[in-house]
Amino acid sequence: MKRAKAIRYLYLLYAVFGLAFFAAAFVRLLLFLFSPAYPLGVDEGAYRFLFFSSRSIDILIASAFLDYGVFGILHQEGRTKASYYVPLWFMGIGDALLFILSGLGISLLRTPEATNESITSLLYAHFCDPVYLFSLAGAVLLIRAFQREDRGGHYLKEGYIGLAFLFPLYVYDLALFALDIINSVASVWAIIFGTCLYLFRLALWILAFFALSETDE
Repeated sequence: MKRAKAIRYLYLLYAVFGLAFFAAAFVRLLLFLFSPAYPLGVDEGAYRFLFFSSRSIDILIASAFLDYGVFGILHQEGRTKASYYVPLWFMGIGDALLFILSGLGISLLRTPEATNESITSLLYAHFCDPVYLFSLAGAVLLIRAFQREDRGGHYLKEGYIGLAFLFPLYVYDLALFALDIINSVASVWAIIFGTCLYLFRLALWILAFFALSETDE
């Protein structure tokens, strides 16, 4: 890939990914508002809290990618090199928060037949998985890379490690998505959108590495 090309493609991918992700999250929100549906046997108040919290985080992440992508396409001057990774801060922190919310859902959305022992075991298995901590650490390292570059220091090490730390949670989410397909839990439209979403995320991650190497001048 030619130099100075990856960053332009990254901006474009930011905008497209942000628009698609925002539209999907907003449509899910509207559908729930106009026709709420709850899983059988769960507390409706707890489900509403988790649903609206998750969709709010989704919309915040999508807005960061959309806004930053559009602005980066139109205005490329006056930007620090490591600032190309600002939307990835939102993704790293947002994905970690979504992981925590899904863990809270194990307890808050328990069905009447679930035993305390089974819920406790699931909570331990969920929160002892370090993938969300890697995601948080990746976001922090990308912020540090931005700060170092803004002061004229070396930032590539933090940038590369930060990007690498975002990958485990992507693999975790992809594995859960694959299990939903295997168990026929996801609908056809959910499978199509989910496949496109994960392909976009993988492309973002790969392009981010290329773009970071382009800033090393």
